[in-house]
Amino acid sequence: MIKNLIIFYFTAAGETLARRFLTLKLGGNVTLFSGKSAEIKNCLKKNWNNDTAFLFIGALGIAVRLIAPFIKDKFSDPAVVVADETGKYFISVLSGHFGGANEICQLLAQKLGGEAVITTATDVQGKVGLDVLARKYVLRYADREVFKRVNAALARGEEVKFFARSLPSDFPYPYLAEIEEEFSGIKVLISPYLIALKPNEYQLYPPAVWVGIGCRRGVEFTLLEKAVLEALQEGGVSLKGVAGIASIDLKKDETALLELAAKYGLKTKFFTREELLEVINKKNLQQSSKVLTKVGVGNVCEAAAIKAAGMGNLILPKKIFPKVSVALAEALRWWE
Repeated sequence: MIKNLIIFYFTAAGETLARRFLTLKLGGNVTLFSGKSAEIKNCLKKNWNNDTAFLFIGALGIAVRLIAPFIKDKFSDPAVVVADETGKYFISVLSGHFGGANEICQLLAQKLGGEAVITTATDVQGKVGLDVLARKYVLRYADREVFKRVNAALARGEEVKFFARSLPSDFPYPYLAEIEEEFSGIKVLISPYLIALKPNEYQLYPPAVWVGIGCRRGVEFTLLEKAVLEALQEGGVSLKGVAGIASIDLKKDETALLELAAKYGLKTKFFTREELLEVINKKNLQQSSKVLTKVGVGNVCEAAAIKAAGMGNLILPKKIFPKVSVALAEALRWWE
């Protein structure tokens, strides 16, 4: 949960508490820091990203004044927690949900036998915020308004219904596979597909779809990108619902393919001929003699998509574009 934690302290008592964290297993790197106000601000500026969390040991007001120049919004700010010098109280100050400050606060308090102070509305009402779910399950979104509307409804105790084909067993809310049209309350649709949302409907996108790609050596980036985007449109899949791109291992150094993954923040998976042939045989996929002659296996895009999706469902069979072939497969257990 904690990748990097920087602990600021200001007194000898604060240092004593800070050093206790060095002996605990927090699951990440822990750095202690003490210095003048300007030095602390320089440290904050350098490390102000979501891979680093901050713990201030001292007065809450000191922490607030030091972090104030760097605060942007709840979606990009890092986790900030404040503890008193005795370790009795741990206060989640900033980015409780998206930055994970609430979880970090609870973890630190548990490790030292202290009390976590959480003030976010959904948490004090005993509800799990939608932004917490989005962070935990890597659910993407198109509009930040979804979190404001849904969390407000949860905090007010209103009924919110979730709809999805499949979700992890530890998902904290019940869900239905089919949308209930007659339900007039807030609906949260968790799907990788393009959906025309109605009033009171909000969508989160799971990274469930894998794009299988076959292409000529040295294919131009513009051709590859155009082919993939057109295939997604034809398959009715949102780019936000794409987990990554997959191909044969002969393409692991294909420049355009790697550039496409980098541009859209997608994972990549590459498979051997033997792995793809196993999928072809299990799924009875058609093979191209031309492709077989060139790469040693007669179906790359469909087999790679299915394999990457954990032997999931082929939702768009092979589509041929100039110098590129594309197929789409959906992983039903996308969280694994």
